[in-house]
Amino acid sequence: MAIPSPTSVNSIAVDQLRTLFARSATLQAETGGSEAAAKNHIYFGATPSIEDQSTFPRPLFVVGLTEDFRYHMIAGGERNQLRPHGTLAFYGIRNTPSQYVTANSCDYPAAEINHMNFFGGVLDDIAALAGWDDNLSVTDIEMKTFGEVEPSYWSELGRFYFCTGAIYWGDRSYRGGH
Repeated sequence: MAIPSPTSVNSIAVDQLRTLFARSATLQAETGGSEAAAKNHIYFGATPSIEDQSTFPRPLFVVGLTEDFRYHMIAGGERNQLRPHGTLAFYGIRNTPSQYVTANSCDYPAAEINHMNFFGGVLDDIAALAGWDDNLSVTDIEMKTFGEVEPSYWSELGRFYFCTGAIYWGDRSYRGGH
């Protein structure tokens, strides 16, 4: 079944976030070198079957809505003017490079820096691209969790690091008293 085209403000924001992730040079470097190739690693809403790496290759990101979406008034008078803003969520997975893994051990400092460079690099790219041209107007980026999957899942899911976070978007000038 084909995914319908986004038409509401919040579904357009999710689609634009997916495009921002795909435009990340850091993500493109690990997914085939182009925006189109990177977009094949970014999913809407539901977590794909993460153990099936042939269908859902890593690294991968899942983007979607949160419950935080609203319009706020920017001007009153005879006709109120409202602008949207909200929060989008992301979840990322990336396999631990084999050069850091030996049997059931790992060079954790090197692996963690490697993964921080990757996930941080993707977010750095998004921050640099946000609001330019037709890109989503991002107001804040927050990484909430970062770490390696528990050893009890390695045999089923493989050894990987993950991160989760939030992307705040829209016109939030009202917070500054404007």
